[in-house]
Amino acid sequence: MLNFYDTEAVKAFTLKILVENRELSESLEYERRSSTDWFNRFKEAEAKAAGADKAAAILDSVSEEIFKTLETADLPAEVNNVIAFLGHCLNDAKAVLKGGPPNE
Repeated sequence: MLNFYDTEAVKAFTLKILVENRELSESLEYERRSSTDWFNRFKEAEAKAAGADKAAAILDSVSEEIFKTLETADLPAEVNNVIAFLGHCLNDAKAVLKGGPPNE
């Protein structure tokens, strides 16, 4: 029990409360910054994922059009081999944009 007539005890008690309050305040501020930082990183990652999805969709539509056109053309075997290689490269790029590993 605190003796309010003992000024040194009251000073010590008050100081202890003030220090604890300060520590709690600093802890709360740290937690708020951490939470805000986590949320901002999440939003940034979400925006990057949306951008990658859009890029993959664009790559998909463009590559389909190109390969449909090239399939109908009468091209030498060497050119067809290069086109097939480019198709594999595009598929790898789409897989990476969607968050997966390149196709092997």
